[in-house]
Amino acid sequence: MSDRLRRIAGVIGAIVLLACSGAATAAPVPGYPFAYATNECGPADGPAVTVYLSSRALDSLPPAAGHLALTVWVGRDEALGRTFRSSDQPVLGFATECGPEARCDPAAAWRVTLRGFAGDTLDGSVDLRFGGRVVAGSFRARWMPRRQYCG
Repeated sequence: MSDRLRRIAGVIGAIVLLACSGAATAAPVPGYPFAYATNECGPADGPAVTVYLSSRALDSLPPAAGHLALTVWVGRDEALGRTFRSSDQPVLGFATECGPEARCDPAAAWRVTLRGFAGDTLDGSVDLRFGGRVVAGSFRARWMPRRQYCG
């Protein structure tokens, strides 16, 4: 193969990889246009982060109405740039779907990526499985810190 053909093949490969890398999660999470994130305490009383996805704008957390909640059991700074999955060993979080009557059902499988934090916004994506239903997309969650001391 000539050098020119190798360069063309390399450019085409790079374009394909870039096009595919964000395509699956570039769209907002359907049905949940509002996203909020806050600090929490994990099960061992260590730091955690919870992302709430809601169909309505919120003034306070946790939401009273139906929502999705995704919690990872590490602090915000440690979580940035990482992907967490229900298949990880050990599992470092959970995902639930909560109805308006405050009943929450766990996701059968889940993946959350926390890409970055700028200003007061946490950027990420989710892929959740509830029975046969998939909920997936990107979010830009407004950071709403709480006075909470773990440990």
